Amino acid sequence: MLSPIVLSTSAQKSPNQPAPDFQWDANSFTKLDFTRTLATAKDLIPAEKAALVKAISTQIRPFKADLEIKSEHELRTIALSSRFKFIDLNEDGVPEIIVQPVGMKTGCGATGNCPFWVFVKTPEGYKELMDTRGKDGLGGIELYRVETTVTNNFHNITVASHDSASEKTVLVYTFQSGIYRPIRCYGLSWTSTDGGRWHELKNPTVTRCEVR
Repeated sequence: MLSPIVLSTSAQKSPNQPAPDFQWDANSFTKLDFTRTLATAKDLIPAEKAALVKAISTQIRPFKADLEIKSEHELRTIALSSRFKFIDLNEDGVPEIIVQPVGMKTGCGATGNCPFWVFVKTPEGYKELMDTRGKDGLGGIELYRVETTVTNNFHNITVASHDSASEKTVLVYTFQSGIYRPIRCYGLSWTSTDGGRWHELKNPTVTRCEVR
C-alpha cells in the first residue's frame, strides 16, 4: 500500500515552467458514473461484491477515527456506495477495476475530489495497483483518462484534481514495479493578468510541476 491518505486534495506542487508536451482536452477526461455503485450493481456475484467491499474497506479503515466512521457496519455501507468501472488495463482478458468512493467520510474533499484506486483480481482477493493518496499523489481527484500509451504492458492513466474554479493539477501515472506511480505533473490555470487585471482564459496555461 502507498502512503496514508491525504485529506486535503490541494496539490502541494508549484508550477514552475512551461509544459508544451501536454495540452488540456476536457472532452477526453471522464468521471465514474454516480449511478454505478457496488450497492446498485446487478451484474456482480455476491462473492465478487464482498471481495471489493473488503478491498475498499481496507483502504479506508486506518482512517476511521479521522473520518468519524463509527462502526464496521457504517464502513461497509460507505464501501458499498463506491463507484466503479471494469477496464482491462493490460489487455490480458481479465479486467482491472477502477474505484472511487463518495462522501466526506471517505476522504473526499469539499471541491469534489475523491480517492481514486485501481485494483486487480487475485486468488486472494483484490490487490491495489494505484492509489492517488500516496506521498506523490494528489489525495483525491475529480477526472481521469486511460491513455492509449502503454508502460510495462499497462495503459498509462492521467488524473486531474479540481483545485479551484480556475485551477487544476494533472498527474500522469505509469505502471512500474507492480504499481502505478506518478511520473509527470502539470499545473493548469484559466486566469491571467494583463496590466494588473485578471482575465479568464478559454484555454488554460499549462506549466510543469514537480512530482515529489
